[in-house]
Amino acid sequence: SPAGPRDPIPPRIPEVLVDAVLPRDDVIDEAELTRLAMNGLDFSERVVSGADIEKSRFTTCTIGPGIFDWVTLSDCEVCGCDLANLQAKNSSMVRVKITRSRMTGLSWFKGRWKEVLLQSCRSEMVSFAFTSFTEVLFTECNLRQADFQNADLRGARFVDCDLSGAQFADASMAGTRFAGCILQDIVGVNSMRGAIVDSRDITDLAYSLASALGIVVES
Repeated sequence: SPAGPRDPIPPRIPEVLVDAVLPRDDVIDEAELTRLAMNGLDFSERVVSGADIEKSRFTTCTIGPGIFDWVTLSDCEVCGCDLANLQAKNSSMVRVKITRSRMTGLSWFKGRWKEVLLQSCRSEMVSFAFTSFTEVLFTECNLRQADFQNADLRGARFVDCDLSGAQFADASMAGTRFAGCILQDIVGVNSMRGAIVDSRDITDLAYSLASALGIVVES
């Protein structure tokens, strides 16, 4: 748009939340959880289908490893949590803010992220294959070796992220924005047609492009 990119809409969370307790407020099949403060709870090793979580805040919770299928988070905040090795498919995040969380090895397959902020997260080796992103901002994240194969990234923006070795094969990237990012050893750089890259980032990308074209760069 002429006005340029905008930040994601923040989650709409009530000022007053109920303290969640287990097992009453566990994430289980078909659960409908709302207006909860999840503080320091352990949700790992769950195998969950069809749960909806809304208007809630997760703080220093353990969420991965586990398996989510058709799980939706809407109007939620996730702060200081461990989502490492969570395997999610057909699942959605809408108006979600994730900060200072560990997401190493997370897989979010054939999902949908809309109005999501991911800030200051350890996200090495995450996989977002076949997932669509609409008004999503990744900022100050370690996304080394992230897998975005076949993802729809046309609504994604990356600011001050390390994307070394990231995989973009067959991704849709017209309008995807990169600013202040490390773009070394990008795989699938041919899919970046139409992306908008800050001039500061172009040197890293040039080496990936040269490699993809079989150009030998001599020093």
